[in-house]
Amino acid sequence: MQYAVPQFVEIEDKVIGPLTVRQFLIILAGGGLTFLAYRLADLTLFILLALVIMGGACAFAFVKINGQPIHQYGLNAYKFLTKPKILMWAHDPKLARVKATEKVKIARPKIEEAVPAKEIVPRSKLRDLSVILDTYTEGVEREEKKEGEERKEK
Repeated sequence: MQYAVPQFVEIEDKVIGPLTVRQFLIILAGGGLTFLAYRLADLTLFILLALVIMGGACAFAFVKINGQPIHQYGLNAYKFLTKPKILMWAHDPKLARVKATEKVKIARPKIEEAVPAKEIVPRSKLRDLSVILDTYTEGVEREEKKEGEERKEK
């Protein structure tokens, strides 16, 4: 049995004309605040408040930054600014309860001795190995050519 897999699940549905429900409610709230400003303020203050309120409402309803609505982007920016920037993985359970603002002195193991240097292989041995490898690969190539020619003849 086959089932239809939904496509475009992250796209909001257009419910009221070209607006989504979220956009419509934000514009409606902006209109309500603008009406409240009309009832409570004189004309010049009302015009200033109406521009700010409806500009903010339109920004919240329609502007997207990096594919995120502006209110989600602002919330993420707030979380980024308020949370600690240093994350520490602690294998020791005692250190797991340490907060990022506390200073903890961690005992470091002392290095006993430096690792002894590896023995340097004399040049003659390296040349011998290089000759062996070169000869082996040439021999393998010759055998592959022979096998290829034999296949063509058959």
